[in-house]
Amino acid sequence: MTGKLALVLTLIGLTAILLSASLAAGRRSDDGSSTRPDPLTSGGVAAEAADRYWVGKVHRSRAYIAIARVDRRALVYVCNGDGVRPATINEWFLGAAGGGTIDLRSRNGARLTGRLTRRGIYAGRLRLPGGRRLPFTAGFPRRKAAFFWVRHTDPSHTSLFDGFIQLPDGTDRADKYGPAR
Repeated sequence: MTGKLALVLTLIGLTAILLSASLAAGRRSDDGSSTRPDPLTSGGVAAEAADRYWVGKVHRSRAYIAIARVDRRALVYVCNGDGVRPATINEWFLGAAGGGTIDLRSRNGARLTGRLTRRGIYAGRLRLPGGRRLPFTAGFPRRKAAFFWVRHTDPSHTSLFDGFIQLPDGTDRADKYGPAR
């Protein structure tokens, strides 16, 4: 089994476990109402956990971008790891996505800004920690595409995300151990 396939199968398995546990949990709050874990910070499959999601490319790079939105918040993953070459871009962003705009910063110091266009495409810029600026576009997938993420804690108790992005053409990007916000 290749490393990339093993990573994808692990992510799918962990995601399924997390989703079924979170759906079964249905914890009660102090006022008796049912509460559920936050899908953006606990892990999920964008097609099931998010209100909407978009996938696309970061131009002038090998990186792909995935955006999952729940209510007025977004989880964004940018990665160029392809299973052959290790990722040199592996950024996670979590924050507000009100009014169709995003302006987010990763723990590594990257900044992502973008706007949802009238055509339903997110377009914007990624500024990497070294200052390199790259444009991106991400569309709502009309054909088979995917965005999976899993949040876990490493032995030093650091919260981490693992992610996988697949575009409609079947190409994908994945890496693990990006710092969670």
